[in-house]
Amino acid sequence: MAASGGVRTILLGIVGSTAYGLRHEGSDVDTLGVGVASSTAVWGLNGQELVKESRVTTAPDSTLHEVGKFCRLALKSNPSVLELLWLEDWLFCDPLGSRLVELRRAFLSERGVRNAYGGYARQQLNRLETRYAARHDHPTDRADKHARHILRLMDQGTELLETGSLRVRVLDPERYFALDGASLRELQGIFHEADERFQRARSVLPDEPNLARVESTLLGIRRYEYARECGDR
Repeated sequence: MAASGGVRTILLGIVGSTAYGLRHEGSDVDTLGVGVASSTAVWGLNGQELVKESRVTTAPDSTLHEVGKFCRLALKSNPSVLELLWLEDWLFCDPLGSRLVELRRAFLSERGVRNAYGGYARQQLNRLETRYAARHDHPTDRADKHARHILRLMDQGTELLETGSLRVRVLDPERYFALDGASLRELQGIFHEADERFQRARSVLPDEPNLARVESTLLGIRRYEYARECGDR
C-alpha cells in the first residue's frame, strides 16, 4: 500500500467488535495496521525524528503502528496488537506483513500474557466499578460494552495461556451479550469466576518471548525495505 507520512503499510485488518463477532447496530468498524518507515527516515541524520510511530485517526477509527513500535508492544503481549496477528483474514498483507504473522508465537510469554491480559482486565473492572458508582448502579450501553470487553480479555488470556493460540472471534457471542443490563454485583461475580480460571490456567507458553527471533525478523524487514527502495530508484 502507499506510504503515509514516510510509513508504508504492510499489514492491515479489521479489529474490535467486528472481529470478535460482537458487533451490534451502531458499532464502529475499527482497523489496525502495521507500517514500515522509509529507510531515509530511519537511517538519515534526523533518524526517528522523521517517523511518527503511531498514527490514530477517527471516522473511521484507524490506528497504524510503525513496525518497531508494533514489535515492542507485541513483546509485552498487548491484547489489541496481538489480535491483529491472529485474524482469520486481513484487508491487506504484503510479504513483510506475512513475516509478522509468521512471527506471532515468538512474541508470546507467560509473564507477558498474565501481566497484559490479567492486569488490563482488572484495570478495566476498576473503571467499570467507578462508572457504575457514578450512575448509581444503573448500567448504560457503554457500560454493557465495557463489561463484554473485560470478559473477552479474561477468556482470551486464558486460552492463550492454555493453548498458545488466540481465537479472535468468540465462540458464543450470546454469553457476552447476556451481560447487558446486569447489576454490578452480578458482573463482579462473573468476572471473579473468569479471573479464577485465568489464574489457575496451566501455561504452555515460555517464560519469556523469543527476543532473538523478533530482532532478527525486524532487522530483516528493515533490510528488505531498503532493498525495495533502492530498486525503485
